[in-house]
Amino acid sequence: MVQVGAGCQESFVEAVELNYFEQLLKEAHSKGAADIILTVGAPPRAKKNHSLIDLSSDDMTSDHMTQIVQELVPQRLFTNLLADGSVDFSHTCQDGRIRFNVFRQRGDWALVGRLVSNNIPSLDSLGLPDTINKIIQRRQGLVLLTGSTGSGKTTTLAAIIDYLNSTESLHIISIEDPIEFLHTNKRSSVEQIEVGQDAPSFAAALRGNLRRAPDVIVIGEMRDQESIQQALVLAETGHLVLSTLHTDDSVHAISRIVDVFPKDAQEQMYYLLSQVLVAVITQALLPTQNKSGVVLAYEILIVTQAVQRLIRDRRPEQIYSVIQTAGAEGMCTLNDCLERLALKGVISESVAMSRSTQPKWLEQRLAAMKSKEEDKSKWFGRR
Repeated sequence: MVQVGAGCQESFVEAVELNYFEQLLKEAHSKGAADIILTVGAPPRAKKNHSLIDLSSDDMTSDHMTQIVQELVPQRLFTNLLADGSVDFSHTCQDGRIRFNVFRQRGDWALVGRLVSNNIPSLDSLGLPDTINKIIQRRQGLVLLTGSTGSGKTTTLAAIIDYLNSTESLHIISIEDPIEFLHTNKRSSVEQIEVGQDAPSFAAALRGNLRRAPDVIVIGEMRDQESIQQALVLAETGHLVLSTLHTDDSVHAISRIVDVFPKDAQEQMYYLLSQVLVAVITQALLPTQNKSGVVLAYEILIVTQAVQRLIRDRRPEQIYSVIQTAGAEGMCTLNDCLERLALKGVISESVAMSRSTQPKWLEQRLAAMKSKEEDKSKWFGRR
């Protein structure tokens, strides 16, 4: 059996060439699947468009799973894996990079791997509105990308970095865990710091940033009070800060940031956030009705003076009404986006309502719009 961490100092392709996992990876990739799921007692599976595909008829065994984990996990991370029961890392392969999460379940190892293409998608190709291009032209403040796991936040961040790298002359520092997309310098200088390899934590990686003369700082995820506080300070001191949070809408992103801090500090955090927050972009990847792939649904909150006042006065729940009435300023609620996608037949009504934060409201809106279209058809038919 391979020793713990053995082969990890070689390239990924050399370390696992022709082994069982790479064969699964190639098969999954040929089927257009993004995720591979390996669990003891179940067959290897790939995830494509929110559905699972069996890659083999044989169940994974405990011994086989242990061997795969020992081959893949870098030696520097194995102590963390044994202590915490979970670890994230990535490897380079011929078709791009693979992001791994290894964890314990029922006393055995389990693994989820996602293939990330070498090709960084263009910002225009993601399906986001043109408002995004205007948002990232700002040179100071905090821009948040929010959404659940698998909603495409990392891809959107990479596309934004690539856009800035291609169009502006900037010093961009990106802190990631792990690094997925590899950026090459174009008009800008891009430095990528991997948590666990180049720095012990996001907070530690952020501490020296003011001395590095950055223009743009990308934080893969704001996970704790220290990293959030440092991100806010960097945004306040003349830097554009881009980061992500796991929230389902823009308003909860504001509450999530403030709730990390003690009660006696929250009023100050609301004020600071009202001064530095530029925009919140919430996104979700949803299966299309014709099962051909996924489509991006989004919510856009831009911090206007009205939104600033609501944040400062600790009334974030009232921000929804501002978003609903500020379409001319580039804002859009997730429910409005879901409604458009459902009415166009891009996604089913059931998918739209399953992702909606107000499913009853959306159901009524869809019914009203369909009734209106039917009445219009009848009127034109009579003519």
